[in-house]
Amino acid sequence: MSISEEVPWAPPTKSTADITVRRAAIFDLDRTLIAGSSAQVFGQMLNDVGIEVPAPPGRSVYFGLYARFGEDPITMRLARHAARLFAGERVRSVEAAGRMAADVLASTVLDAASRELQRHRSDHTKLLLATTAPHELAAPFCEALGFDDLVCTRYASVNGRYDGTNETPYLWGAAKTAAVLSWAADKQVDLTQSSAYSDSWYDVPLLEIVGQPVAVNPDLRLRLTARSRRWPTRQWQHD
Repeated sequence: MSISEEVPWAPPTKSTADITVRRAAIFDLDRTLIAGSSAQVFGQMLNDVGIEVPAPPGRSVYFGLYARFGEDPITMRLARHAARLFAGERVRSVEAAGRMAADVLASTVLDAASRELQRHRSDHTKLLLATTAPHELAAPFCEALGFDDLVCTRYASVNGRYDGTNETPYLWGAAKTAAVLSWAADKQVDLTQSSAYSDSWYDVPLLEIVGQPVAVNPDLRLRLTARSRRWPTRQWQHD
């Protein structure tokens, strides 16, 4: 072959693993992936491993109202200080409770939510779970459902025991949005090409930063907001 007949050089083709992930689907947990509150299941499993979390008066009534109407801002603000309840407890005990809760919660994931997760998985979209739940409780569920990543509240610990403080801000409202923005920048995810799913008006800041916001089983204020902004609304349930 003469020099003039040589095949011109071309850059090597990138493998699938080298292609930057551009899209993500971000899911809230309570009243989005499942019908009610994961706190009920987590609380039961914590009790089973010997960690007694104080039950507020009227707990059953509260969970019933939560399942129907969504977040109570007073209770959610009190939940910012939940780390104090774990002071002195072993991290590995809470991890055990999280593993026990994972299968229970996975069995209650709404059918429509499962289909949406599978749709995004088939499209090679990165799946992110964004929740207020602490890492040791949420991570096993995240893994069981095949999520790629997790942003959540993290409690601080010393020598394997919780010290009663938060390592990160409590991931609710603006703090959850900030965590997702940081995650997206780190993973080089284009949020304008991404989707987010939530039931709560307090997640409006999160829904605003993605290109495809979806209100799932929305509370009243989110329903009105979605209507005014022409965001799609979905009623997910079991078939």
